[in-house]
Amino acid sequence: MEETKLIELAQNGDRKALTDLVKLYEQTVFNFSYKICRNKDKAEHTMQETFLSMVKHLNQFSGQSKLSTWLYRVVSNHCLMLARSEKSNGFASFEDDDAVIDEREIADWKVSPDQITENNELKNI
Repeated sequence: MEETKLIELAQNGDRKALTDLVKLYEQTVFNFSYKICRNKDKAEHTMQETFLSMVKHLNQFSGQSKLSTWLYRVVSNHCLMLARSEKSNGFASFEDDDAVIDEREIADWKVSPDQITENNELKNI
């Protein structure tokens, strides 16, 4: 069935049309969420929130753009809200450790401490 017809039916309360729209855009929304969030769990959460928003606000969709364009904006907003809530809660993901650790603080283990000591002793001979 054509997307515009599915949207019209869903806006009029047709649950099957709504289910078909979710199935139609499920992978697209997840992929876009994952691209922004870079985390599978966050992407799944964002996808769920996006479709919840779609269900609640589909009657506001005017059809001036494609539904995918509208959903991309909803995904972006939900990812942004998620990032803000994590920041305000002081939450730091273990996956973000690379961003937190300054590389200058990491010791260079190319040469072991024993080797450094031995080299220093040999210099003093």
